[in-house]
Formats: sequence, structure tokens, C-alpha cells
Amino acid sequence: MKQRKILIADDNELNRDNLTQLLLEEGYEIKTVADGREGIEAFLEDKYDLVITDLRMPHVDGLEFLKYIKKANRDNIVIMITGYGTINTAVESMKLGALILLQSQ
Repeated sequence: MKQRKILIADDNELNRDNLTQLLLEEGYEIKTVADGREGIEAFLEDKYDLVITDLRMPHVDGLEFLKYIKKANRDNIVIMITGYGTINTAVESMKLGALILLQSQ
């Protein structure tokens, strides 16, 4: 059985570590990056079954990263995580094809 690959892009190291630990325990192969620019580089190097990205990140934010992913592969599943979501960003992310997860602050 093929091991599923997940790319996690989040500038918060604790969030990356927590998600990684949880998903490794479920048997997924995980790659983590600290911002959208690194996410694009990782996406160019490999294929991922799922991308989990934060909205607010340095260099390239989550919306730009989402646009890049969907342009490269519109069927790629993307989950957008944010503690700073607005209705506008949630709607825009969903229109672009992301699933939204709002974190409480």
C-alpha cells in the first residue's frame, strides 16, 4: 500500500510539530516548510496527496500558495488553517478550492 504524502506549510514551529506528530502516528509521510515560498519549492520537487497551509506566512502567504497549487494541479486537496481568518479570506480560499479550518486564538 502506498504511503500518503502530506506537505505542511506553517511559520509556527509548534503548529508544524504538532501536526507532524499527529499525522506520523497515523502513518503518513510528512514534509514541513516554514513559509509559502518553501512550500512552492517543495511542491515543485515532489507530489503530495494533501497540503495543509497556514494563511499568514512570510514571503508567500497561504492564499498565494493555494493559487499556485491549484494552478499546478486543480485536484490537489488543500486545507487552509488560520487563527486570523476573515469572511473574505475564507470565501476566497473556498472559491479557490481549499477547505478551511479556523483556529481559536
